[in-house]
Amino acid sequence: MKVLKIILPFLLLGLLSCNEDASPNDQDCPTELLCTEQFVSLTFSPRANGEFVELDSYYTQNLDNGNTYIFNDQNNLPISEFYIVITDSEMDEVAKDGTNLRFFGTKDNQLVIEEDFIVGHDCCHVIPLEGPFGDF
Repeated sequence: MKVLKIILPFLLLGLLSCNEDASPNDQDCPTELLCTEQFVSLTFSPRANGEFVELDSYYTQNLDNGNTYIFNDQNNLPISEFYIVITDSEMDEVAKDGTNLRFFGTKDNQLVIEEDFIVGHDCCHVIPLEGPFGDF
């Protein structure tokens, strides 16, 4: 009985300290998940007055952790009117239920495009949640 009196408070403390409110999106991905070998890049086609805006440079900032992503190689995109917002390479920095990103584009050393996006992931690839993502 003495042992029960000693162990019971620790058991209660352990049960009460469990976080029942954890979102399923915050849980780790299954280790045995089979993913395609496809590499996903989420893109954006900046427009002003309905016309494509060609940028001199651009980058994406992760508003949740402050990291900046710079994608200089556009050669892997099939259509030149799209700029990369984020890729599967950055998936480890994206929450399943959504991470806030901001795309910045400059032309002639002036900021001409600033657009917000929310991206998540499905444990295999980044996925668009909100924002004017390009679809090509």
